[in-house]
Amino acid sequence: MPTTTTFYSGPGDGQVNYLGAGGGTWATTHNAANGTANGISADEYLMARYFSTVYTVYRMFQIVDTSALPDDAVISSATVGFWGLGSGGTDPRHYNIYSSTAGDTLANSDYQSCGTTAFSDTSVAHSAWTTGSYNTWAMNATGIAAISKTGKTKFSIREADKDVANTAPAVDVNNYVHGQTSAYTGATRDPYLSVTYTVVKRRGPGGGVAYGGMGY
Repeated sequence: MPTTTTFYSGPGDGQVNYLGAGGGTWATTHNAANGTANGISADEYLMARYFSTVYTVYRMFQIVDTSALPDDAVISSATVGFWGLGSGGTDPRHYNIYSSTAGDTLANSDYQSCGTTAFSDTSVAHSAWTTGSYNTWAMNATGIAAISKTGKTKFSIREADKDVANTAPAVDVNNYVHGQTSAYTGATRDPYLSVTYTVVKRRGPGGGVAYGGMGY
């Protein structure tokens, strides 16, 4: 019988951003080794925009302790949820989940600690960004393989059409979305990772079924 367990983001989630200088280039903003700021407040933003002659990129990072998963769990599906608080702009954009190698405490140096291979086959469109409920992504095989059974699972959330694709946004297109982080009081709106799995049954030395290494 499959078991579904929901794990919530904890300390270490948040965003790292690069706020370019007026008249600066997209390449400088997108490819910078370090962000110009990072933060963890109850409400954080996700964007890649060019507004008032300034390029800005915000990248979200999530960290979830999934060490409670059984070592012999076979994961069949997983879903990431991020509570939406609002959005702005009308440019057609999409948002997806990707890998993360960020540290347990975010720093400006984690700006590039995110991958470009999507962990979900279906992104969330800007026009479909939900306010007042969870935006969700069903993990694909690559995302499921990244779930740790012994420690912390990390992933990032990025704007796909401009940031991940490395395509400069148009002038004065002020697109953004924002949502809740673990800094929100209580867990009712925290980012989450829901994992569905079964535990493999093995035959013990006596021919019976072995659970957790015990044979009967």
